[in-house]
Amino acid sequence: MMFQDSAVRHSVFALSLLVLWSAGAYAQQRVTVHVHIAESVSEAPLGAVAVDLVRFAGSVVETGVTDSLGNVDFPAVPSDEYLIRAKKLGYKNLESKIEDSSRLELSANLRMDSTSVSVNSSGAAMVSVRTLALPPKAVGEYEKGSYLLRKHRAKDSLEHFDKAIAAAPNFCEAYYLKGMALLQLQARDADAMLFKSIELNPRFMAPYYPLALSLFSERKYQVEQKILEDAMRQEPQSWQWPFEMARSFATGKQWEPAAQYVQMALSRPNAASKVHLLASDIYSNEGSPDRAVAQLEEFLREDPSSPYAKRVNEVLPTLRREASGATQTAKQSEISLDRR
Repeated sequence: MMFQDSAVRHSVFALSLLVLWSAGAYAQQRVTVHVHIAESVSEAPLGAVAVDLVRFAGSVVETGVTDSLGNVDFPAVPSDEYLIRAKKLGYKNLESKIEDSSRLELSANLRMDSTSVSVNSSGAAMVSVRTLALPPKAVGEYEKGSYLLRKHRAKDSLEHFDKAIAAAPNFCEAYYLKGMALLQLQARDADAMLFKSIELNPRFMAPYYPLALSLFSERKYQVEQKILEDAMRQEPQSWQWPFEMARSFATGKQWEPAAQYVQMALSRPNAASKVHLLASDIYSNEGSPDRAVAQLEEFLREDPSSPYAKRVNEVLPTLRREASGATQTAKQSEISLDRR
């Protein structure tokens, strides 16, 4: 049964639009985020790690690359709840929440677990076989480009990534960071570089998310959904990919597949609390206000200190009344059918 009160449906939908689609800052205060990443066993700093600063509501705010000391800074970003996503070939993808956004400077000291990089008896990280197989010129140019990208000199980094690719045409990481540089420059070839990185190594996960976001912003939903399907095959237990799939279908008001994918996201381990917000939006538009209420209540239980909790509490009373009204209408319809 669809909502009879369109104003109620609009108010709930506006909540999720604010939380999940808005590119605006939640607060005007600016903070600096400092990230340090090291290898989990040896504690050695990790350079050339691709780091995304992600607003907890889902949008990537900044992208950077760690230097040789494992550091990357994001200056003057809006104060908000943030996730750090870190990716490096040979290491497990890392995601960590920065808890406190009240200070003017935030720090995250993170550790990445190795997958293909071994550690010798002294505890020092050894160079991966893949890195040794690449021409030294390609690696050198890649590191120069990474350094410039980290310094927010995206345009200057491009020539070094081009030289790295010329020296090693199968260098998927160079295509990825060139794509990230082009995204920062809002250049049209960014998607092509990210696609090429995935083509060269489908198991290299770093390009999937920025490519999906780029396609989403371009309203290329069917292409985005294909990329997300590929990502789900590579990481079947991740909540992020079905979440993005649900968001894509919901934007096109395809509520049935959106509901299927958001349920999939909810079933994955360690799903973020924001999944409940998207689920509530989808269920309300699908005509299930009781399920929408349950999702908002679960969100408040999981994340009561969220900056979005106030808006959820504002919406809930009206949505509960709508859910109660829908239940009463359904009961009256059953009684009427029985009398017939």
